[in-house]
Order: sequence, then structure tokens, then C-alpha cells
Amino acid sequence: MSEKAKVLDQLRAEKAALANSGFDPEEVRSEWLSELRRLFKTFRTWTKDAKRQGLLEIRNESVHLEEERLGGYDAPALRIASPRVAIRIVPRARNVIGALGRVDFETPSERLILIRSDSNTWKFARLVGHRWETTELTEGTFWNVLGSLLQ
Repeated sequence: MSEKAKVLDQLRAEKAALANSGFDPEEVRSEWLSELRRLFKTFRTWTKDAKRQGLLEIRNESVHLEEERLGGYDAPALRIASPRVAIRIVPRARNVIGALGRVDFETPSERLILIRSDSNTWKFARLVGHRWETTELTEGTFWNVLGSLLQ
């Protein structure tokens, strides 16, 4: 059997396995977008007092994502701005190795990763040396991250 035939057989087997896995891109994409809307609603709730006092500006945004297994889609994003610094909270992908999604907190000079480790848990991930350290998302860790990024 030629190398080409071997690769084509492997690709056929992978395609059949995916078809039989029950993976539904539309369902996965819909669930992911619902989770993002829920997450950003939580962030807006946590920042409500700061917005009301005129300390932070909160603005809904949108980003277009292209993922190999999910295709192209528009996802919600959020912009949180102080008088000096703006933080964009931007989804990067649903399909992430070792996680169920990734959202980045970005300033012009810094980026912090938030990963969805399971269907109910989000964690901030930071590379320290050669190891990833994670901290579960809570209102306290959210404000800690905001405080460090707004400096």
C-alpha cells in the first residue's frame, strides 16, 4: 500500500469516527455562545457599582471566530475601561486542548487567559516559569485581575 493510500485510509477512519461520535457543531457552538453570554452577564453584574459610579465604562462588543470543527461565528466580547486603560475580554476558541473554551483579558501591553475547565468552572491561567498556575474565577479573583490589568 502506498503512503498516499495509508494517509487516505487514516483520514477516512477519522472522518467515520467523528461522524459516529455524535459531535454536533451547531449544538456545541450554541452551548458555547450561551456560556459566553452567561459569563459576560456575570461580569456586568460584578462591575455594576463601578459603572453606576462612573468609575468604569462597560461596553458590549462582538468578535468573529473561525474554528476548524465549528466553522465561523460571531461571539460576544466585552470592553471594560477606566479613564486610563481599556481591557478587552475576548473569546478565543471553544475547542482548546485540555479545556472547554478560552477567553482572554487583554490590554495593549498584557494578556491573561481564562479557561473553562469544565461546564461549571472557569479558571485564570498564568504561565509561571515553565508551569501553568490556575486560579478559579470568583468575584474576588475577577477584581484582583482587573486591578492588576488597570494599573
